[in-house]
Amino acid sequence: MTKDDLIIKLIQQDFTHLQLVLETSKRGIENEDFHYSGIIDLIFHLLRIDVNDERLVEEVSDVYLKYEKNVGAIPLCFSSEALFPVAKACYQEMVERFRSDAL
Repeated sequence: MTKDDLIIKLIQQDFTHLQLVLETSKRGIENEDFHYSGIIDLIFHLLRIDVNDERLVEEVSDVYLKYEKNVGAIPLCFSSEALFPVAKACYQEMVERFRSDAL
């Protein structure tokens, strides 16, 4: 597995986690604590994004959040394969948009 494949898989798993949080909330199970998985921190580390560079972190996060918004519209299923194209597109946009900055 390449580093790119690993990052896409991590994004996919983070989106799966978000789907589960959203679904439990829809079913009336309170999520008073946002169940932070920390996966985005791993993604930033693998992409060598300096977490002290607030501008870059904000820009990368904006791309990530744009794709997260689509996750709720994708039906929840046992396999997270339906999220793979979203995760891949998210990663590709992050790389294309920020290659000159840090990626």
